[in-house]
Amino acid sequence: MKIFQLFKINADEFRELEDKFGKLCLYASWQLISNNSRNNHQLDVDDIKQELLMSVIRAGSYYKRQTYIESSFEILEKYVSDDGIFKKIFDSLKDLWKNKTHHGAYRRKFGDPQEEILEKLIKKFVPPQQRPDINLRLDINAKFVIYTKQIIWNAARHVGKKITKEKHLRVGQVSLSEHEHLYI
Repeated sequence: MKIFQLFKINADEFRELEDKFGKLCLYASWQLISNNSRNNHQLDVDDIKQELLMSVIRAGSYYKRQTYIESSFEILEKYVSDDGIFKKIFDSLKDLWKNKTHHGAYRRKFGDPQEEILEKLIKKFVPPQQRPDINLRLDINAKFVIYTKQIIWNAARHVGKKITKEKHLRVGQVSLSEHEHLYI
């Protein structure tokens, strides 16, 4: 996928993610294995932990993309000031980004074509030294931590559905506050 090629997680970022979320992934995988009373799985705790860490890497790439797009809109706001066609294109892209999370029949997606238009606007209006850096380091802030915990929870639920049919495992395995308990 284009996101994972453009917004790569490098080795240093991976080590930082593993240090920050490795214990949570290990706990979630251990919980999945220990709650599987039918023993109908072929994965061990480390395999599940690695699968959950892969979801953390995906979350990192998506978060890098999100911060890049948001910083692009902030910078373009300063440089696209006329009321011509470029301002209308910029405003429609900004509106699409703002309303991208709506679900249902009228869901609007901010995908590759919109990113290409945004990139062309940046190249046209923003001086090279002011352009946002696509290779910027992943910022592991509070917003990212909450987002990643949700991703780990969802990934654990998905693995739980694959290895067992027990209903209580489908509810969810890792609460967002359990991560703090691991480090106390």
